[in-house]
Amino acid sequence: MPVTFHLLLPLIFLLTVFGPGFQSVSIFPYFSLTLSLYYVTHTQFFNLLFLSLALSLGSTFAYLGVLQNHEWALEGILITIGSCFLIGSVLTLPFVIYKVFLTRWSNLHLSTLVFPISWTGVWIVYYYISPIGSWGSYAYSQFGIEPIVQLSSIAGISAIDFLLSWSASVFNLLLNWEYFNSFQTISGEEQPLLATQQRDRSSPAEIKLPWKKLTTPVGIYLSAVIVLFSYGAARHNILPGSFYMKFIDHAIVPTVKLGCVIGNNIESKQSDYFDQTRDLANKGGNIIIWSESAVSVKNPKSYDSLMNQARNVSATYGIYLGVTYNKQYPGEKYSQNMVTLFDPKGQIAYKYQKSHPVVIVESHIAPGPKVIPYVDTPEYGRLASAICFDLDFNTFMRQAGENEVDFLLQPSWTWGPIGKYHSEIQSFRAVENGMNLLRCSSWSPSTVYDPFHHIYAYKQNLGVGSMLAEVPLRRHTKTLYTIFGDLFAWCCFAATLLYVTVSWIPLATIGKWPALVQLLNAKQ
Repeated sequence: MPVTFHLLLPLIFLLTVFGPGFQSVSIFPYFSLTLSLYYVTHTQFFNLLFLSLALSLGSTFAYLGVLQNHEWALEGILITIGSCFLIGSVLTLPFVIYKVFLTRWSNLHLSTLVFPISWTGVWIVYYYISPIGSWGSYAYSQFGIEPIVQLSSIAGISAIDFLLSWSASVFNLLLNWEYFNSFQTISGEEQPLLATQQRDRSSPAEIKLPWKKLTTPVGIYLSAVIVLFSYGAARHNILPGSFYMKFIDHAIVPTVKLGCVIGNNIESKQSDYFDQTRDLANKGGNIIIWSESAVSVKNPKSYDSLMNQARNVSATYGIYLGVTYNKQYPGEKYSQNMVTLFDPKGQIAYKYQKSHPVVIVESHIAPGPKVIPYVDTPEYGRLASAICFDLDFNTFMRQAGENEVDFLLQPSWTWGPIGKYHSEIQSFRAVENGMNLLRCSSWSPSTVYDPFHHIYAYKQNLGVGSMLAEVPLRRHTKTLYTIFGDLFAWCCFAATLLYVTVSWIPLATIGKWPALVQLLNAKQ
């Protein structure tokens, strides 16, 4: 392998720094994965260690400030480095599987599918077992490209994982088309993939449309991209009830006013938070929640005081009120991160305890049950709550979609540089599960997203303040993801396992099964 190929590694590192992390440039992950595949195509197995190092270091710099607040701490840096090298190891697995394919098989179509299938399969396992949820996912780099964001309504962010990695695989095919043209084409003809058909320009009647090219790997990919982008653009831009050219008086929908009181875990501020709640209610707020752990409850007396005031305010103003508190009595080892929702009659609609405390940072908080509570209301449909880090676990949040939640009320509290990024990646949950999402957060943006990823409110803050947003009263929207969940991703994982298993079988043994040989075009 020429030394010049190793010069790709610094570029891959740089593209990763500005790929999936805090400073994401949406197009860079496509370049990063494409160049990584190009490197893998022309390198030896041993050199994949260098690729893993480049990806790990790139991820480290992409997320370096995740555990920092106002000052940089060595412990936070070391933990980030360790976590990102773990992510780097995960990232390398699909490249290893792809390299194994290149050494054994020569099916042109499969050459562009092995990597996206294994990439998607590896990531779905990561999403289910990772203690940090879906952090690190390349899918989030596509925030802001709405036709792609909408694909998460089909198969969750795994759909975006597949499209991103499939794109890189096809781009790599084009970069290496002379190499891959040595593979046998699907028709069995030794014809270059990109070669144009020879035809007699003097005989227009004999000109045929190149339908055959649509069956090539590039043709299949481009056809799929056109369909998927059309779907995504239509879902984002053509809202229910607005088709076709409806006048505004026919297309307009009722609205609901969502309020957010931003707190900072200070018990002495409790009266101020209730004053802000009353102010939002006087301005027409229908549903009002506080940001995560707005007050600290240290004994039964303070707990009863909080509950009684919340009950009184909700009943007096006829609102749904979600108060948040960190509850820890003397002698208790762990605290409880809670939200309690009161209905307009002052009754408790539900209580919820944070299910996923942030690893290391919230080691003092006891995890709650892995169940999202909800309540049915006559005015606004089904309301539910989850707290901050819970929404990073896309597999956990699926139950909100399965339960057809209309409005998810999310108290949150972040730190340092992660607030903007955190609000962006969590907005994917609204699209996946077909629900409205009110994120009320301190030290990061408070936002409102609808099921189609339209943003109706966005407010930065420094741990104090309030927000009131009037948004369309859209009910739950059924998505394919709420019906089939992660079935597509698990099929990719099953296919990956099957391929890895077959790869252990000696070629001489595989030769006994002609059908398998014909499918894979095994190299002899």
